[in-house]
Amino acid sequence: MEIVPRDLDEAITLINQDQGSWTILISPHRTHNEYRHLVYRARAAQEETLVAFHVTRLSPLGTAVLAEMGQTLVKALPPHQILPALAALESQIRCLTVTPSVIDMSEPRIPLLLHARSWIPGGTYIAERGHHARAFSARRPERALETFDSADEGYIAVVAESAAEGKRGQRMQHVMELLLEHVDSPNVVQRPNPDPQWWGSKYAAQIVLAPSKLGRAAREAATTDISADDMQARTLCAGGALLSISGANQDKENQ
Repeated sequence: MEIVPRDLDEAITLINQDQGSWTILISPHRTHNEYRHLVYRARAAQEETLVAFHVTRLSPLGTAVLAEMGQTLVKALPPHQILPALAALESQIRCLTVTPSVIDMSEPRIPLLLHARSWIPGGTYIAERGHHARAFSARRPERALETFDSADEGYIAVVAESAAEGKRGQRMQHVMELLLEHVDSPNVVQRPNPDPQWWGSKYAAQIVLAPSKLGRAAREAATTDISADDMQARTLCAGGALLSISGANQDKENQ
C-alpha cells in the first residue's frame, strides 16, 4: 500500500513491483484526477497490472498515517475488506494544524472576520479538517482550545513541526504544546512535515490523531456491504480469484 507516485518513472516502478498482485494507492482528493491519469499511463505499459485507489480527504500528514497503518490492514484482512477498512480507518482519523495564517486555507471554511484578521501579521490559528478554525489568544487560550475535542481513549498524536523560525516559530511551538496538552493523548510521535501548504501556509504545523488499534476498522469492514457503484471495490471483490494485495500473504487470503 502506497501513496500515489508523483512522476511517471516512479509510477511505472511502483505498479510493476508486484506482478500479479493488487497495488492499492492512497490518493489525495484534491489532486486525484492528476495522479490517476499518471498511474493509468504507467499501467498502460503493463496491461495486467491490478490497481485500486482509495481517495482520501485527509491532510498530507493524515494521508501518510493512513498509508502507514494500512500496511497492517493489508497483512491482517482478506483482499475484499481492504478498501472498506481504509474508509473506516479514515473516518476515525482527525487532522489539525497550527498555522500563522488562514488567508489561503480552503478547509475548513474560514469565517470572513477571521479571514480579515489573518491579514494582520503576528497571529496564530488552530484549525481542524471538517470542523472549525479559531484564532489563538495568549490572554485567553481556552477560547480557542475548547473548540477542539480531546483525543479519544487509545489514540496517538502524530506531530509534524512547523518550519517557522524566530519569534513566529517560538509562538507556534508554544501553541502546539498547548494544543497537544489539551487533546491529552498519552502517546506522541514525531514525523516529517509533508506538504504543509495543503493548509494554506508553508509554515503550517500538522497534528494527526489516530487510533492505536485497528480492530474497529477491521470490524466495520467485515460488515460493510460493497456499493454497486464502487467499481474499484467490486473489482477487488472479483469472485473466487486469488488476490495478493501489495504482497499480502496468500494463505491468509484463502482463509
